[in-house]
Order: sequence, then C-alpha cells, then structure tokens
Amino acid sequence: MAKSHRHVRKDVPHVRKDPPHDGFPEGRRAGPLGPAGTTLIEVLVATLVLISGVLGMVQLLLTAAAANAASRDTTITATLAAQKVEQLLSSDLSDASAFVDHIDRWGHVLGTGESPPRDALYTRRWSIEPLSGDVVSIHVRVGRTDRSSAPGTMLAETRLTMITRRGPS
Repeated sequence: MAKSHRHVRKDVPHVRKDPPHDGFPEGRRAGPLGPAGTTLIEVLVATLVLISGVLGMVQLLLTAAAANAASRDTTITATLAAQKVEQLLSSDLSDASAFVDHIDRWGHVLGTGESPPRDALYTRRWSIEPLSGDVVSIHVRVGRTDRSSAPGTMLAETRLTMITRRGPS
C-alpha cells in the first residue's frame, strides 16, 4: 500500500485555525445559555433577591393575619351589639337592672360587675334613654376587654344606637 502524503501547497501560507474565542477565560466553556458555572457574586445576588422576596411574603402574611384578627373582632362586637338590641327590644324596656356584662369567647355572659372576670374577652355596655312619651333611644357599645387601662375602656369598639317605642310593636 502506498503511503498517502498530504500535499501542502508552497505558494499559500499555512494558516493555523484556532477554535473561535468565545470571550470566556481559559477553561470556561460557553453552554447553550451562557457560561457554564456561576460566580460567587451571581450566587450572592440571587440569594439576596430570594431573601428579599421571602421577607416581603412574610410581611404580607403578618399584615393579612392582623387584618383578619381585626375583622373577626369587628364582626363579633357587631353581632354582640345586635343581640343585645334584640334582647332589649323583646323586653318592655323598663328593666334597667344591668347596664354592663362581660362575655367570654363563646358568647356566654360571665358577669355584670364593673371589673371583668378573668376569662372575659368582650365587654358590652348599654343604656336606655327616654326621648319623648313612649319613644326611647337604645345605645349599645361592645368592645374587646382592656385590662391594662382604666375600667370601662374597650378596644375595637362597636357602637349601635336605635330609636324605638316602648311596649309591643
């Protein structure tokens, strides 16, 4: 068999073709989406972005939980006020034996004194004022019991006023 020799033309200078330079340091190769591997700066920036996103979500959840608790208190105090108005309307509106009661988390009356019992969460106060003849004004205030302030202080207070006639309607 004959040996094949490459024929090199002497009139054309020999040019060595290097692989194309992709702009990355020696040893780093470009993949289909960019350089293979990441630098420490890129990792730190990505971590910082992730942490700021997580902290934003935590703040959002805490704000939503606080708003939910405030809405729950408003709903409960409005319901307790409406219940007291209904109870007073079903009476003859002349019995003014108790103007305050303290209510637990289940809606049960725990006491009627000025200072709330230990398990009381809500305080409900009401008054019946005669306006003219048989017309009366019913005022009901309900709020979260505040043990840290002066007696009679309520948090998240709801007020309900109704003007009606005494006796059966």
